[in-house]
Amino acid sequence: MSPMKAPRLCGHQGCPNLIQVGQGYCPVHKAMHKGDYKRRNPIANRIYGSVRWKKFRKMYLARNPLCVNYDECGHSATAINHIKDHGGNEDLLWDESNMEPMCKHCHDVHTGETRGWGKKSEDSRPDGRYY
Repeated sequence: MSPMKAPRLCGHQGCPNLIQVGQGYCPVHKAMHKGDYKRRNPIANRIYGSVRWKKFRKMYLARNPLCVNYDECGHSATAINHIKDHGGNEDLLWDESNMEPMCKHCHDVHTGETRGWGKKSEDSRPDGRYY
């Protein structure tokens, strides 16, 4: 049995409560921060939360059911990766030749390697955030 990781402080500024690794906030502050991603990424939320994108995603993944890295990971695709970051550009956003199917794990790894925290791509906004 592997040792448990030490608890860490709640992510809410100034909160002294300890939480388990993998949690973002203590029970007192969890509800307060529920919509943080949507507030920080309103453009991405507008695009990926749209009915048009949801229908397109379902159709694309039905036609491309395996992760582009299937030979290595062995998973079915659950996400669509934009090869060149669309940066809000409608032409790149909907261009299927700019897309590849990926499983969540491969997409998360790819995104972390190509964009990650603090990394800026040519297609990031002037304030450094991504669309």
